Amino acid sequence: METNFNSEKFTGAKSGMSMFFGYFGEVAREIGMDRALALNTSMSEAMGAAVGQAIRQEMDVKEFDAVSTGNLAGRYMDDLMAIRQDR
Repeated sequence: METNFNSEKFTGAKSGMSMFFGYFGEVAREIGMDRALALNTSMSEAMGAAVGQAIRQEMDVKEFDAVSTGNLAGRYMDDLMAIRQDR
């Protein structure tokens, strides 16, 4: 699949992730890595459930199989990070 890479958007996404991991590191130093990971896991699970529900509603899909879920997750991440412009 051909992509139209946008370096400015990639740089923005990379900066955002750098800020997140910097913040995560500070939180881990303050409350401990185990607790920080548990909180991040909880947040990620909640976000994933909300995104899955939105996709199901938008696409009127009752259940996902593993391949469909992987394809949709990849497209979602591309769109979320605003890196790809070919769609």
